[in-house]
Amino acid sequence: MVSMHRAIYLCCLFVLFGVRGSDAQGELDLPKGKLIYQNDFSTCEDLTDWKMEGPGQIACADNWMHISAPNEEEHHVFWCPEEFPSDFAAQWQLQNMETDAGLLIIFFAAKGRNGESIFHPSIAPRDGVFNKYTKSDIDCYHISYYAHTPNYQNRPYAHLRKNAGFHKVSVGDAPLPARSTKVHTATLIKQGAHIRMFVDNRKLIDWTDDGQRYGPVLGAGKIGFRQMRWSHFRYRDFKVWQLDSTSAREQLGWRQHTIDADGQGADGIKLYDANGDGRSDIVTGWEESGQTKMYLHPGSDHVRTPWPSYTLGTTPSVEDAVWMDVDGDGVPEVISCTEGKDKSIYVHQATGEIHDTVQWVQSVVPGASKRMMWMYAQPMDVDGTRGMDLVVAGKGEHGALGWFANPGDGNVANWTWHHISNVGWIMSILFHDMDKDGDQDIVITDRKGALRGCRWLENPGQEMVSRGPWTNHFIGLTDVEVMFTEMTDLDGNGLVDFVVPERTENTLRILYQRNSSESGWDEHTLNLPPSTGAAKAVALGDLDGDGILDLVISTNTNGDHNKYGLTWLNGKEIHLDETAQTFHPISARHDAKFDDVILSDVDQDGDIDILICEENFGENSKGLGVIWYENRIRE
Repeated sequence: MVSMHRAIYLCCLFVLFGVRGSDAQGELDLPKGKLIYQNDFSTCEDLTDWKMEGPGQIACADNWMHISAPNEEEHHVFWCPEEFPSDFAAQWQLQNMETDAGLLIIFFAAKGRNGESIFHPSIAPRDGVFNKYTKSDIDCYHISYYAHTPNYQNRPYAHLRKNAGFHKVSVGDAPLPARSTKVHTATLIKQGAHIRMFVDNRKLIDWTDDGQRYGPVLGAGKIGFRQMRWSHFRYRDFKVWQLDSTSAREQLGWRQHTIDADGQGADGIKLYDANGDGRSDIVTGWEESGQTKMYLHPGSDHVRTPWPSYTLGTTPSVEDAVWMDVDGDGVPEVISCTEGKDKSIYVHQATGEIHDTVQWVQSVVPGASKRMMWMYAQPMDVDGTRGMDLVVAGKGEHGALGWFANPGDGNVANWTWHHISNVGWIMSILFHDMDKDGDQDIVITDRKGALRGCRWLENPGQEMVSRGPWTNHFIGLTDVEVMFTEMTDLDGNGLVDFVVPERTENTLRILYQRNSSESGWDEHTLNLPPSTGAAKAVALGDLDGDGILDLVISTNTNGDHNKYGLTWLNGKEIHLDETAQTFHPISARHDAKFDDVILSDVDQDGDIDILICEENFGENSKGLGVIWYENRIRE
């Protein structure tokens, strides 16, 4: 049942946008805004301040405005005189009066190259010829939403282009039917960088401008209707609403920045200040490229461009890479875990400056070779005697959780393996004193096999850590496929809780610890909305500065270009009714295979940003690689 306040809200949206039907409800659920322009096009007297460019002619009859070209002479553009804000929703009705041929375009966010009006005397004259709008001294976006020219009958897709430059940035779904004579409703929505267009509640375009590849995101500007010379359409009831820019930024204000997209299958991020400059650097394994790479933070002035990158070694089917000071000299090494046929653990060591890849050497841990497919590693001083040891686990046949004892002599050939527990497919390895006896226990999520679920392994104490398996304690979720977990005290009772994404039912499960007993756990379920993909990872942090931990959720959309792979949920809404929860988009809608979520103030501006890998690979996969999303909620 829909709650009363939710029902009233949706009703208001239906009135605002003229929406009918449940499909439209999901697509046009937007922040409310005020009506800032309205013209019903019923009389030509209401159009005296509009500007026609090219040989188009206007006629008004039966409460409609007709646009056509005498004798189909040339193309034409009819401009609204208003300057519209960066965040708006525009809607109009239209009907085809000549179905033989035609093409319609909507220009928007149109402004002079230096920020002046497109009608400023310094701007070159325009007369409907296309390149005077697309490769000229004005900037704008444009969408072709009816395409049926003599040379290309019934084109099956809409286009979004960014100008100046005529850059095709998005190819959408089929535009208006070529020979339809029905009255159609067009809706154009621009929320900062996020652009969508619908015809009769059917989405044609959904694209977010990254503000980099084709220049900055365009903001305020004018709207113009363009027709190619064969077109004769009539229009009515043109309305524009200003959207609440604060709400728009909360939902769609995250800007994506690329750290590195040159490899294939970026798989995981680990942070460490490797060069001691006070900023977090990155290591990442590129699974399909078979390389482990390091990225040094370039400083806040250059953080929005690709970072300096260094290849540390060749690591076939690398699944994880992590920083670790192997020899205790204060300079970090990098550990790489590989699966596939390689089944190795590598140590990458800098013999000179940390940024000099010529002086990085790679060695293999003999005791790990072919033992299992290695998936995940974390450094930990397990035995308390000789510095950092390595806790590591794998998957599949012979999959196990264990640790390599580091004798501290810098020779990885002397590392010895100690078994802790069998596993099916390890996801997370976390350390916490679960039984409060003064040593670190190990918490894991294991997604497959007889011992799957969220569980912890009890540290038996320094004298016993090397003497066989550790005692296993289940926390919960043994009946679902668990993914990367996050650990925190959510309810403030002094006991650690866990937030666990799972794929069997595609939910987030919160495991609240009531007491230290084996059964002392309460479970709360958050259902992921259908606009997201298959659950992968979660991270907790105060994104909006209100003092409450929010949730960032990564998912895999599995080839669906109409879903958001990365979203966030306000921490205040965790225990609200599902209809009152809003999973705000962070990424654009696209085919996404996101990995574990890392929260960090990447640009050093005082708020939390998001670091993540997008793992797609292959010639046509358009994998995003190593990226970060800039938090702009409080701008």
